[in-house]
Amino acid sequence: MLPSGIFWLMTGVMLALLGLLLPGLTMFFFAFAAMFTAAVVWLYPFALVWQLLFFTVLSLTFLCLQWILLQNWSSNVEIRGDDGADHEFSANPGDRGVVCVAISPPAQGWIKYEGRVWRAGADEEIEEGEIITVISRDGAVIHVEKV
Repeated sequence: MLPSGIFWLMTGVMLALLGLLLPGLTMFFFAFAAMFTAAVVWLYPFALVWQLLFFTVLSLTFLCLQWILLQNWSSNVEIRGDDGADHEFSANPGDRGVVCVAISPPAQGWIKYEGRVWRAGADEEIEEGEIITVISRDGAVIHVEKV
Protein backbone atom coordinates (compact mmCIF):
# COMPACT_ATOMS: atom_id res chain seq x y z
CA MET A 1 0.00 0.00 0.00
CA LEU A 2 1.31 3.44 -0.95
CA PRO A 3 1.85 6.01 1.77
CA SER A 4 -0.71 8.83 1.53
CA GLY A 5 1.90 11.49 0.81
CA ILE A 6 3.23 9.58 -2.21
CA PHE A 7 -0.32 9.01 -3.48
CA TRP A 8 -1.12 12.73 -3.33
CA LEU A 9 2.22 13.64 -4.94
CA MET A 10 1.61 11.20 -7.82
CA THR A 11 -1.93 12.56 -8.20
CA GLY A 12 -0.55 16.11 -8.36
CA VAL A 13 2.02 15.19 -11.00
CA MET A 14 -0.61 13.42 -13.12
CA LEU A 15 -2.97 16.41 -12.86
CA ALA A 16 -0.12 18.76 -13.84
CA LEU A 17 0.64 16.62 -16.90
CA LEU A 18 -3.05 16.61 -17.77
CA GLY A 19 -3.00 20.40 -17.40
CA LEU A 20 -0.35 20.57 -20.12
CA LEU A 21 -2.69 18.76 -22.52
CA LEU A 22 -5.89 20.67 -21.76
CA PRO A 23 -6.55 24.35 -22.45
CA GLY A 24 -6.76 26.72 -19.51
CA LEU A 25 -5.14 26.64 -16.09
CA THR A 26 -7.80 24.84 -14.06
CA MET A 27 -5.99 21.48 -13.88
CA PHE A 28 -2.89 23.19 -12.51
CA PHE A 29 -4.90 24.46 -9.55
CA PHE A 30 -6.04 20.90 -8.80
CA ALA A 31 -2.45 19.70 -9.22
CA PHE A 32 -1.17 22.35 -6.83
CA ALA A 33 -3.87 21.41 -4.30
CA ALA A 34 -2.87 17.72 -4.53
CA MET A 35 0.84 18.52 -4.09
CA PHE A 36 0.10 20.81 -1.16
CA THR A 37 -2.02 18.04 0.35
CA ALA A 38 0.92 15.64 -0.12
CA ALA A 39 3.22 17.98 1.81
CA VAL A 40 0.75 18.45 4.65
CA VAL A 41 -0.01 14.70 4.90
CA TRP A 42 3.71 13.91 4.92
CA LEU A 43 4.30 16.33 7.83
CA TYR A 44 1.04 15.67 9.70
CA PRO A 45 -0.53 12.29 8.81
CA PHE A 46 -4.31 12.16 9.24
CA ALA A 47 -7.20 9.96 8.08
CA LEU A 48 -8.11 9.62 4.40
CA VAL A 49 -11.51 11.26 4.90
CA TRP A 50 -9.82 14.38 6.26
CA GLN A 51 -7.25 14.30 3.44
CA LEU A 52 -10.05 14.27 0.85
CA LEU A 53 -11.83 17.09 2.65
CA PHE A 54 -8.59 19.10 2.83
CA PHE A 55 -7.93 18.55 -0.90
CA THR A 56 -11.51 19.52 -1.81
CA VAL A 57 -11.50 22.72 0.26
CA LEU A 58 -8.06 23.69 -1.06
CA SER A 59 -9.11 23.02 -4.69
CA LEU A 60 -12.25 25.11 -4.32
CA THR A 61 -10.25 27.91 -2.70
CA PHE A 62 -7.75 27.95 -5.59
CA LEU A 63 -10.57 27.92 -8.16
CA CYS A 64 -12.29 30.85 -6.45
CA LEU A 65 -9.02 32.79 -6.37
CA GLN A 66 -8.52 32.05 -10.07
CA TRP A 67 -12.02 33.32 -10.83
CA ILE A 68 -11.49 36.51 -8.80
CA LEU A 69 -8.13 37.23 -10.44
CA LEU A 70 -9.49 36.63 -13.95
CA GLN A 71 -12.51 38.85 -13.29
CA ASN A 72 -10.24 41.68 -12.15
CA TRP A 73 -7.90 41.18 -15.10
CA SER A 74 -10.58 41.01 -17.79
CA SER A 75 -12.40 44.12 -16.55
CA ASN A 76 -9.21 46.22 -16.83
CA VAL A 77 -7.78 44.76 -20.02
CA GLU A 78 -5.98 46.98 -22.48
CA ILE A 79 -5.52 45.66 -25.99
CA ARG A 80 -2.72 46.29 -28.43
CA GLY A 81 -4.19 47.14 -31.83
CA ASP A 82 -2.57 46.47 -35.21
CA ASP A 83 -0.98 49.94 -35.09
CA GLY A 84 1.19 48.73 -32.16
CA ALA A 85 -0.24 51.17 -29.63
CA ASP A 86 -2.20 50.31 -26.48
CA HIS A 87 -5.89 51.08 -26.68
CA GLU A 88 -8.66 50.96 -24.13
CA PHE A 89 -10.95 48.27 -25.45
CA SER A 90 -14.59 49.11 -25.98
CA ALA A 91 -17.06 47.33 -28.21
CA ASN A 92 -20.40 49.01 -28.77
CA PRO A 93 -23.26 46.66 -29.68
CA GLY A 94 -24.58 47.44 -33.13
CA ASP A 95 -21.27 48.74 -34.51
CA ARG A 96 -20.09 47.14 -37.74
CA GLY A 97 -16.80 45.71 -38.95
CA VAL A 98 -15.32 43.37 -41.54
CA VAL A 99 -14.07 39.82 -41.08
CA CYS A 100 -10.33 39.56 -41.83
CA VAL A 101 -9.86 35.88 -40.95
CA ALA A 102 -12.89 33.57 -41.23
CA ILE A 103 -14.71 32.62 -38.03
CA SER A 104 -15.58 28.91 -37.81
CA PRO A 105 -17.10 28.08 -34.40
CA PRO A 106 -15.84 27.01 -31.98
CA ALA A 107 -12.63 28.54 -33.41
CA GLN A 108 -12.28 32.29 -33.31
CA GLY A 109 -11.28 34.56 -36.16
CA TRP A 110 -10.23 38.17 -36.61
CA ILE A 111 -12.19 41.27 -37.55
CA LYS A 112 -11.28 44.81 -38.54
CA TYR A 113 -13.22 47.10 -36.19
CA GLU A 114 -12.66 50.80 -35.49
CA GLY A 115 -9.53 50.78 -37.65
CA ARG A 116 -7.85 47.96 -35.71
CA VAL A 117 -7.79 44.17 -35.89
CA TRP A 118 -9.46 42.29 -33.01
CA ARG A 119 -10.08 38.63 -32.07
CA ALA A 120 -13.72 37.66 -32.65
CA GLY A 121 -16.08 34.77 -32.06
CA ALA A 122 -19.54 33.93 -33.40
CA ASP A 123 -22.28 31.32 -33.15
CA GLU A 124 -22.25 30.76 -36.91
CA GLU A 125 -19.59 30.46 -39.59
CA ILE A 126 -18.65 33.81 -41.11
CA GLU A 127 -16.41 34.02 -44.16
CA GLU A 128 -13.57 36.47 -44.76
CA GLY A 129 -14.74 39.82 -46.16
CA GLU A 130 -18.28 39.65 -44.75
CA ILE A 131 -19.74 42.58 -42.83
CA ILE A 132 -20.49 41.85 -39.16
CA THR A 133 -22.34 43.50 -36.28
CA VAL A 134 -20.89 43.64 -32.78
CA ILE A 135 -23.05 41.81 -30.24
CA SER A 136 -20.97 41.90 -27.05
CA ARG A 137 -17.49 41.78 -25.56
CA ASP A 138 -16.06 38.99 -23.44
CA GLY A 139 -12.65 40.04 -22.16
CA ALA A 140 -10.47 40.61 -25.22
CA VAL A 141 -12.84 38.87 -27.65
CA ILE A 142 -15.67 40.56 -29.55
CA HIS A 143 -18.77 38.42 -30.14
CA VAL A 144 -20.26 39.16 -33.58
CA GLU A 145 -22.93 38.04 -36.03
CA LYS A 146 -23.54 38.45 -39.79
CA VAL A 147 -25.38 41.54 -40.97
